Amino acid sequence: MRIREYWDPLLEENGVRVVFENHDHRYKRTPPIRNLEIADNGSVYFGDGGWGVNMHSEGSNEDEWFIKEFERDRHAIFVTIHGPHQYYLVVSKDGEIIDDYPEMGAWGCHLPELAVAF
Repeated sequence: MRIREYWDPLLEENGVRVVFENHDHRYKRTPPIRNLEIADNGSVYFGDGGWGVNMHSEGSNEDEWFIKEFERDRHAIFVTIHGPHQYYLVVSKDGEIIDDYPEMGAWGCHLPELAVAF
């Protein structure tokens, strides 16, 4: 049985909205997933692991149904939590925005200027 089949029901039962994993040595994010399907009330999975190791170039899962964003670059994830609100900003080693979730455009506001030093 795949690990997802063990963990997903437990995460869903407890209302976990975001999960971090770091296996593939590259950035990836899923849409919200529940019962192994895309669903508005599901958990979003962030894949991290792009620092201090070689970036994987083979065995990519970027074309899988559950991948919303994918990037092979060193990156950092900045997490902002304010009460029930959460925001995730992913920035490359060069200070470029790779991804943001939820997308700021959906909130009707602009991304802040970043001073990023890695």
